This record gives sequence, C-alpha cells and structure tokens, in this order.
Amino acid sequence: MAEAVLTGIERELVLKYLMDGNVPVTIMPAAQKQDGTHADGVRAVGAVFPVAVKPEQLKVLDSGIILLQNPAPAVRTFLGRPVTVEFFFNKLGLCFTTELKQVSAGLALVVPAMISRITEVPDSRAKGFSATVFYSGGEPAAGSVCCMPAPGFSVFAEPSWNDIPHEVAATAKEYLDCFMRQKPQDNLPVFSNALYLVPACRYLAQNSAGAKPSVLCVTHEYIVFGSAGDGSFLREGVEYAVKLSFPLPDAPCTMYREVYGFCYVRRRLCVDGVPLSCTVCSFAAVKEEDVRFMQELSKWAMSIKQQAAIS
Repeated sequence: MAEAVLTGIERELVLKYLMDGNVPVTIMPAAQKQDGTHADGVRAVGAVFPVAVKPEQLKVLDSGIILLQNPAPAVRTFLGRPVTVEFFFNKLGLCFTTELKQVSAGLALVVPAMISRITEVPDSRAKGFSATVFYSGGEPAAGSVCCMPAPGFSVFAEPSWNDIPHEVAATAKEYLDCFMRQKPQDNLPVFSNALYLVPACRYLAQNSAGAKPSVLCVTHEYIVFGSAGDGSFLREGVEYAVKLSFPLPDAPCTMYREVYGFCYVRRRLCVDGVPLSCTVCSFAAVKEEDVRFMQELSKWAMSIKQQAAIS
C-alpha cells in the first residue's frame, strides 16, 4: 500500500528514470470493488486484475505524459477511469493514481505531482490464527492437521495484486491467465468472486513451501490452502470437519473465537513443473453468527488496507 509521498526533487529523478526507458509498469483499477461481474459470478479480468505494460510499449515525454504504444487490448478497459500505476525504481516500489486518456497519439497517462512509495501492510490479527482440519476413518493417521497463515500473506483482507512481489508478478500473471481459462468441474454455486486466484498464483510463483500446509486466504465462503506436492492432504469428495481459531486482540489475555463447520475441496490449482499446489475449499454448516463475524473481520482488514493507501 502507498505510504510516503516523494519530494519534488525525488519525483524529478523518478521521471527521468522513466524517460530513460527499460521500466515495465503495471496498470490496475484505482477502485477494485467497482465494475464487471459476469453472470457466473466471476468478475472480468480487467475489472479486478492488473495489466502489465512492457518497457518497449512506453514512451515518456518531458512533460510527464506516458504514451502507451500497442499495449495489450485489456488496457482499453481502463479508458476514462482512474487507475493506479505501479513500477520499481532501484528496487523501491512506487505508484501513482491518474486517469487513462485517449489522445491523438493513442492512449496516455499523465504522471501526477504526487508519487508514493509502496510498503507492506502488516495484518496483525492474522498472527495466531489457525485452521485445523480433522480427518475421519481411512484418512491420514495423524487425525488432524493444523495450518497457520503462510508468511507474508494477509489472510483476512480481500486479496489484491499489490500483495504480489514485483519479482514474481509476471509469473503469477501467467498462472492467472491459465486458471481464468479453466472451467469449474462441478455444478455447485460459484463464489461471489474469483479473488482467491490472487494468493494462489502468488504462492505458486514464489515456489516456496513449508513442511506443513498453510493458509493463504480465508473468507466466510472459502479457505485456500497452499502445500508442497499435489495437495493430497485433502481429497475430493470428502467432507472434513474444520475449526478456525481467531485471536481476539483486545482481550486482557490470549483468547480466541473458535468457528466450527465443515469444508470440502472445490478446486485444485497447480502448474506443471512447480512442486506445489493450492486447494480451494468451500465452507458448510457454519453458524450464521460466525458467518457474520468473518464478514466483519474481512471488512475490518480491508479498512486497514484502505487507510494505509490514503495515508
């Protein structure tokens, strides 16, 4: 999320850096919760996910105007809308918000006076969270597996492409394009969005897993696990009892709210040549008051991100 604003001198140095070329940028909607939901409940790629623009597709003028030359067709979905442009300057993540405009030379972005640094937003409430999956007869002999959040993943907040490190963003985008083309294998109701693909693609692109499965994302609808191997610690067609333990930070001592229910595998995400997999599970039989709790927790986590973005 954006934090400190560059000084005027720093902005001029960055602008010259852009003019010198060989700087890829990423363009995404400035307000990701607006627009484009398909009839099947999955938002359009351009309405949620970013579009990468290669250095050779950019021409930066002295006036601070960036001309886009033969960009990907998806870029046009942002025309006339506020967008966030992200790039790296000497390994420092930077971003600015502007509007994509049509000019005589093609599509253009005006670099505003304010360019901001990007920094990670810690998700303090994720510390101590765990998801325990209980096996039944015939399943692994351990009886249960306790999964903690994957390091660096904000498991409660709505996933954002900003969460993905720049060095693996291109690889993650390739995986995203592949998964978006795949059709669900079941006839069950779809989730309200496909944002679970963001942490899944990040996890696979980073290609680093611990000894145990970990949690990448959790909402009131689903939970996403990342694990080494083919994800066979959970099998299709089996309903598992699950316990979610949420730490209560305002309590006078370490206390947890425990949410019980069931989960079952809805989708397995893997890539040839990557020894990892992501398993997306739906929740079932969760109490109504616990569903409301998780919805409010997601809203809280998103408010933290939004506050950091405008601070």
